[in-house]
Amino acid sequence: MLDEKQIEENWKKLIIFIEDNFDGEREKGLLNLYTTYADRIATSPASGKVHYHSSFIGGYVYHVLNMINCTKKISDLWLSLNGKPTYTEEEMYFACLNHDLGKIGNLDHEYYVQTEEQWKIKRGQVFDFNPKLQYMAIQDRSIFLLQHFGIKMTETEYIGIKIHDGLYDEGNKSYYITYDPHFGLRSMLPHVMHWGDMLATKLEYEEWLHSPEGIRFMNNGGTHTESMNYKKPIKKPKIESMPSNVETFDTLFNNIFPDTSTKEA
Repeated sequence: MLDEKQIEENWKKLIIFIEDNFDGEREKGLLNLYTTYADRIATSPASGKVHYHSSFIGGYVYHVLNMINCTKKISDLWLSLNGKPTYTEEEMYFACLNHDLGKIGNLDHEYYVQTEEQWKIKRGQVFDFNPKLQYMAIQDRSIFLLQHFGIKMTETEYIGIKIHDGLYDEGNKSYYITYDPHFGLRSMLPHVMHWGDMLATKLEYEEWLHSPEGIRFMNNGGTHTESMNYKKPIKKPKIESMPSNVETFDTLFNNIFPDTSTKEA
């Protein structure tokens, strides 16, 4: 779990990332969307169950930052192996930034609401889907929100957001499995995003698994033996005090994934 200071710091990193990597109307539109729903985005969880990934207040932004970082590393690996550059860096960053945007909910209601039933909480489900929302796939809602704010995207970005879950989503099968060599995916971006997303979620799961909460949960056979209290922080992110361009992208994630390549085994 994150404390209020960590939630605010991650929110600042997200805003800085937008300012550093987009410009013009795209930057203006993204900042409008993200600041309009600042409190909701900054405090949303990334999933509803503790044993999924980042199922805590502030988990959504934490996951997005991790996913961007992991996808960048996967992309660098792909290109270092002489993979074809079938997407731009901006397209990758745009699609990663917004890949799970639908998890913030629709224009009026948040996606996750805190579970009040202790029997669910004891089994690790701390957030429910908001019954005020009509059903819409997360990736479709992501694209809906972007178009609502007039934020244009390339075809490559659209497909990256749409099918980043890979074959875990049955609806993506027609994109990934084709019998016509002239009618398949032209860009590696969906693959790179999927691997980056999977890596981020696995790292977040491992982080939880080895935390005191995770250890207790697993030792108790997949249940919480005590009542859990997941309350949103009262203090909202200070949008008006957000710094502009005070860090570069390369320094944003040092505290999340420090470079250990030079350390002795």
